[in-house]
Amino acid sequence: MLKNYDLPLPPMPAAGISAFNFARYLRRLLPQWIARTRTNRIQFLVPPLAKSTIGEAPSLKHQHPMPEVVLQISGGARYMFPGGELLTQPGTVCLIPGGTPHRESGTCRRAAFPSYNVIFSHYLSDLIEIHLGRCDARLTPRVLASCHVLARDNERHVKNLNALVDVIQRRPPAWRDHAAGLMLGYLGAMLDLLQEPIAQVQYANEKTGICMHLISTYLEDSALSVKRLADWIHCSPNYLSSLFRRSTGRRIREVLVEKRLAKARELLRDPRLTIKEVAFAVGFRHPGHFIHTFRQKTQCTPRQWRQIQPKDVAIHRTP
Repeated sequence: MLKNYDLPLPPMPAAGISAFNFARYLRRLLPQWIARTRTNRIQFLVPPLAKSTIGEAPSLKHQHPMPEVVLQISGGARYMFPGGELLTQPGTVCLIPGGTPHRESGTCRRAAFPSYNVIFSHYLSDLIEIHLGRCDARLTPRVLASCHVLARDNERHVKNLNALVDVIQRRPPAWRDHAAGLMLGYLGAMLDLLQEPIAQVQYANEKTGICMHLISTYLEDSALSVKRLADWIHCSPNYLSSLFRRSTGRRIREVLVEKRLAKARELLRDPRLTIKEVAFAVGFRHPGHFIHTFRQKTQCTPRQWRQIQPKDVAIHRTP
């Protein structure tokens, strides 16, 4: 059992912090986690019976085709998976394999014990998104800040994470030392990337920027809507729609569909994913609706588009 080693958080205004300041905070935070890893003061968790289950467990709507790394900074969180649940505490590293459906909630409603975590999400491209999350009084996770880093060797980082998951699941002799070594390599690589310029998009309005981030983060949730986004940002749907269109010149639904199809085109490069799996992974409830929307926007079906694209066989799916 780990002691409650809460790590200090930087002061954060109610509206969140900029990508630049968040990256600066991460450059102070990660050396602490590197030191904790070297002294065996972290706990590794992986989902029970972790496997690629894109399209399954509809009640666990949140899933990504690539792995996620969760560093629990303070408080605790509950992660629900098809095979069971995990409880995190300060000092926990939760590794979520790509394609694993999950849902997060807080564990304590008391303001004196807030749940903060930092999550690294890898994309199929060279982009890694890092965000700071907190569970509110209703135990609902919220995004407080985010930034993106460009990793030209993202494939290598993903392979290392997959190897780390495999070591923790199999637990061979001296597995803790092996896992710590892989984790040190990963954290060191992320710290190096954070020294580079942060890839970010500036928006004229803070709420618009948060909305754009939430769309990118939760686009695989088929229940994502203007109303849900407005609830998360604490404003009315009409106000958010009007504000978003004034800031970007586009409608929220239009951007949501565009991002879903962009992610679908990335997933279609993996020949191991079926059209149905791709549809579920990008937030479409029905494959038929996905095919119709894809054809309407690209003038070809997903199958036709896949046939003319180079195959991406580097994507790992846990057997």
